[in-house]
Amino acid sequence: MTAGNAVSEHLPHPAVPRREPGARQSQIGGRLLDLGGAKRPVVLGCVLAAVGFYLWGGDVTSLSFGAQQWDIILAGAGVGFMLGPASTDAVNRASSRRRARPRERPAPRT
Repeated sequence: MTAGNAVSEHLPHPAVPRREPGARQSQIGGRLLDLGGAKRPVVLGCVLAAVGFYLWGGDVTSLSFGAQQWDIILAGAGVGFMLGPASTDAVNRASSRRRARPRERPAPRT
């Protein structure tokens, strides 16, 4: 077996998107945040992530990506639903005095 074949055997299946599975769910979670606060999307994300990680933990010993891919997608979707709205809500709750501000640039010398 050559090194090239060993690497290609461990790459994900081409049908699975190459980006993080929770990216789209972060946007959906943000819309839910705008509609009714952070509790609903965060709780939904926690439940989805817990189920996804539980299923993934049961399939991880098979060492087959095909057996694990839907578990990974479900766990990533849950994390996406959870992290986006939770971080947005945390920033919105911080007072304006505690938020970082850009530095004022000195006037250019002439």
